[in-house]
Amino acid sequence: MKARDKELVEVLKFVKGKLENEAKTKGIETLEDKDAEKIIQKYVKERKDSLSVAVEADRPDMAEKEQFEIDIFSEYLPKVMSEDETRKIVQDLINDGASNIGQIMGKLAQYGNTIDKGLASKLARELG
Repeated sequence: MKARDKELVEVLKFVKGKLENEAKTKGIETLEDKDAEKIIQKYVKERKDSLSVAVEADRPDMAEKEQFEIDIFSEYLPKVMSEDETRKIVQDLINDGASNIGQIMGKLAQYGNTIDKGLASKLARELG
């Protein structure tokens, strides 16, 4: 088995274990897709935070490993809108009368996990 394949298997086993543990905690056999998606999103967020730390610490080996894991799990998540798409949606909401951050964020809930809420919040503050 190639080294990269071995890493892939290890990462997938790790997250599979996280999903199984969560199911056991909830007392069910398997998680619903939305619950599994939340766990994977949390894992990707943790990896992104670790990637930032690795880059700041000038650790390219660690950064490469974190990016590898992000790339793997991003394939299993819904595609997130780009910054330009998010900016346009936030601007449209403001133009349609959403006057404060709470109203904007409330209306963004309809987009679910396809929009980066942190980015949207930042843009709402900039544009609003």
